Amino acid sequence: MDTIKLFCIPYAGGSAEMYNKLKPHIHSSIEVVPIELAGRGRRRGDPFYSSVEEAAEDVFRIIRPDLMQDGYAFFGHSMGALILYETLAKIQEAGLSAPAHVFVSARRPPSAVRKDKKVFHLLPDKDFIEELMRVGGEINKFLDEPALLEYFMPIIRADYSIIERYVYREKGIKVNCGLSVLFAQEDAEVTEEEMRQWRSFAGESIRFYPFAGGHFYLFQEMDTIARIIFNTLTMSKAIRHPFGSYG
Repeated sequence: MDTIKLFCIPYAGGSAEMYNKLKPHIHSSIEVVPIELAGRGRRRGDPFYSSVEEAAEDVFRIIRPDLMQDGYAFFGHSMGALILYETLAKIQEAGLSAPAHVFVSARRPPSAVRKDKKVFHLLPDKDFIEELMRVGGEINKFLDEPALLEYFMPIIRADYSIIERYVYREKGIKVNCGLSVLFAQEDAEVTEEEMRQWRSFAGESIRFYPFAGGHFYLFQEMDTIARIIFNTLTMSKAIRHPFGSYG
């Protein structure tokens, strides 16, 4: 049976640890490879990125040796989906093989710019925390833990900074493989209409997967997401399994 690496890029403030929660749910033919971004986790001593493009260059550097070997796929949630797109640009510019499939989650395509674009990373702590609480996620766990809040706030601010200063530049790049778009219908950060704009980046096929819940729906839907990933990669023949799909 073939195996495939699934490179996973986290959301703003997130670390590689978040994707370890996916591992117990996913089939053994898929090797979940969480990418640790600079400034957190085991790389907490590395300086924060100055731009999304710099983050993508770093991700590309980390995964490049594996791109020369077996097949691979990507999963990016929120900020991770944006970094994923810019990483794909690096891969295509280098003339390397395209991934077997790309999964983007909870992030509008890079070309979708809101007219009411706001800047949150410069807000005072109180206002910034209120914004994070509106989005939801792990920030609520830290409010009663000053040490954790002190640790994570600079990381989240740095990530918001590169997201909010990102400027999309047309590269004529398509996702030259199948593209799956996952999103939550009650997401305070992105609308279904925005998520469906990923069509303009689809080079081959595209499928949409709506979920109940908010921006961090994936933590409640790990089992379903794991089935989608496995069945998609099986159908695309990126991996072969004697029993076909499951779930």
